[in-house]
Amino acid sequence: MALNRIKSHGPGHVAIDDAKIGNGLSGDVISDGRVRVQFHDNPQALSTWCDRFQGSFAGELPGVGHLELSKPRRTNSIAFLPSVEKPTCGPRLNIAIHIIGSRGDVQPFIPIAQILMKPPHSHRVRICTHPVFKDFVEAQGVEFFSVGGDPEALMAYMVKNPGLLPSRESFKGGDVGKRRREMAEIINGAWRSCIEAGDGMGERVTAADVQCAEDLFIADVIIANPPSMAHIHCAEKLSIPLHIVFTMPCLGDLINKFRAQTLHLDPVSPMWGYQLLSRLRVPYSYLWSESLIPKPSDWPSHLNITGFSFLLLAHSYTPPPDLVEFLENGPLPIYVGFGSIVMDNPQALTQLIFRAIEIAGVRAIMSKGWGGVGAGGDVPDSVYLIDNCPHDWLFQRVSVVVHHGGAGTTAAGIAAGRPTVIIPFFGDQPFWGQMIARAGAGPISIPFKELTAEILAESITFALQAGVQEVAQQMADHIAEENGAGQAAMDITDRLEVDKLRCDICPERLATWFHRKTGAHLSGFVASCLVDQGLIQPSDLKLLRHKHWYVDEGAEEPNIGVIAAASGFLAAVGTATSDYFQRLKSPAPPRPPKRRLSSQRHKHFTPTEDDRAHQGILRPVIGPATLTPMEMENIAMKMATKSLRNADPATGASKIEPSILNRHKASWRAHEEGKNGRAYYVTRATGRYACDLAKASAKAPVALFYNVANGFHNAPSHGFAGIEVRRRDEITGLGSGLKTAGKEFTLGIWEAFSGLVTKPYGDVKQRGVRGLGKGMLRGGLGFISNLGSVSRSWH
Repeated sequence: MALNRIKSHGPGHVAIDDAKIGNGLSGDVISDGRVRVQFHDNPQALSTWCDRFQGSFAGELPGVGHLELSKPRRTNSIAFLPSVEKPTCGPRLNIAIHIIGSRGDVQPFIPIAQILMKPPHSHRVRICTHPVFKDFVEAQGVEFFSVGGDPEALMAYMVKNPGLLPSRESFKGGDVGKRRREMAEIINGAWRSCIEAGDGMGERVTAADVQCAEDLFIADVIIANPPSMAHIHCAEKLSIPLHIVFTMPCLGDLINKFRAQTLHLDPVSPMWGYQLLSRLRVPYSYLWSESLIPKPSDWPSHLNITGFSFLLLAHSYTPPPDLVEFLENGPLPIYVGFGSIVMDNPQALTQLIFRAIEIAGVRAIMSKGWGGVGAGGDVPDSVYLIDNCPHDWLFQRVSVVVHHGGAGTTAAGIAAGRPTVIIPFFGDQPFWGQMIARAGAGPISIPFKELTAEILAESITFALQAGVQEVAQQMADHIAEENGAGQAAMDITDRLEVDKLRCDICPERLATWFHRKTGAHLSGFVASCLVDQGLIQPSDLKLLRHKHWYVDEGAEEPNIGVIAAASGFLAAVGTATSDYFQRLKSPAPPRPPKRRLSSQRHKHFTPTEDDRAHQGILRPVIGPATLTPMEMENIAMKMATKSLRNADPATGASKIEPSILNRHKASWRAHEEGKNGRAYYVTRATGRYACDLAKASAKAPVALFYNVANGFHNAPSHGFAGIEVRRRDEITGLGSGLKTAGKEFTLGIWEAFSGLVTKPYGDVKQRGVRGLGKGMLRGGLGFISNLGSVSRSWH
């Protein structure tokens, strides 16, 4: 039976699909009790026959009733045999979680990852964040991948530049350039985390360097907080689902450089790129409690509030004896900590806090944090300095929490029923201060630059009031009934539409291939079996795109299109010039030696004496360690060229000579490092600069006409008409470009002239004679916009 006639929903279930045998409808029972069925083109006729066949037994056999036919899952499906229930096991997915920020940003994602790793989900989850958090993540049993970057340096920069524009001192000191290079490293690291094996701590590990296939990683889903920035672009390249948690802004030119050079995608103009996530309706999960911030009634369905996510560490924490003694010898202290905030003068802040504690007449536990608060100098007896301590343990033993307004610390303080005093520095910290004050669980937040000892003491005194303590405890009672991590994991899985990710024949596997002739979705295993049996041809398969992200709808109006084209050209010239001077300033640094990834899942095989006896001439060359595919390929090449017999007996697999490709790469790297002399390097950099300028100049007129045409096309939906316009087809090459141009020309002409009649008619029908003027105006402006779109689409 042909492939397009058989599908499965699970073990023991068979689906009949697109059967094309004969034209008449027939079916009878032959002498040996089997049923002979003639399948047909008409699905309705087949469905009617099956219903009648089942109904004939319903009255005779007890417990046998009418069964509904399952509905087709895709357009190529026609009819299925009855299925009692859905498959119980879903495909196991590779999930990459991108997180940029401090430990407080990473920590809430860990319990979400742990839930997704456990049954019934059983996914492979990888947390992709800064290398400084490697031990912390792996200690919780979650896979780690380094995207690079130094969060401490990033936090120090944000404290110095809390606004949108950096300060003059940051420009002069070179901080802006350093942070931009660091963000470029992070963006490329995020892409590596989606496609690369290993932990990302060294040079890129290719598939040929991996010993065990189970170590390979290709992301099927991306979960991210927006500061990772590369999330939507990686999802677009891999055509996979994306789920966002938290909100922050982006860097346009670095993103476009990453899209063009790494992902080989078209740049997105900053004029409308900032709207990508909202326009594409990317699912969001906000990790806060509705007892603190209720969900607004006008939020669209793709935005959801799941509750705070906590990583509980109190059960494994043993406090030092002097901390226990400090807690027992007096009233409950307050907590003061600024976590990941790095400041220029921690000593001044320390003295300010000491003075405020003295004025308020309280005891305090102070966290040193990354900023080194409290380090050096005399510490009053009423103050205890602490290093790293789980918040869920410590906050149960304090009366008030004073901190910088990080989301994680805010959540932990409220969950413990403790009033919160927030001293915001930058980012979302003022937002959390406003929310706490509005809920009545703390005083109005005071920005750090306006902070004095007297103001801080007054805020502490306010937080110690009985009414504030009661409000905080009521919020804690509500949060105790929530399961933020579980709700977030459920929200993520519910939005994945797992049924669309399944293989049609083995539904417990992830579909990765699309069969052109039948539209079937096949897993790699199924596709291999079918090709091996000769049932399908490899040329009939193409990679399956689970999620298509249409990111470039273009300018909102023609003027925006002109500005976008001009700014894009200037940005391209500026980027090329900056790269040119950077190359002249310093050649590319030498790359670290390439690592070979050894699997932790399979132990190395140690050959026995019998094995060695059968190795023959391979024994001097092949060591006891498992060889990578690349090393085996090199050995095969030596065997083919008859050079293996001449191998030195003392030479192991590590001495195998590099391939032609590897020698070419080594030569290229030598050129990049400037080993051929300064004149060569300057000449090569100048030639590359000239090519970049020529490329930008050639693209400029094309971008102008393209953006202006899109502006005319989109103007009715963003401006005067207020109606949804037809979405333009995506252009991926010359063929699709010509097809789209022809379609736009034909439909544009039709809509231009037909709108002169349909727009006035529609408005008159809805509003009477009063709508005639508006309808004529809409029709006339639509006529201009459509003709403008048509005239520009062919340039």
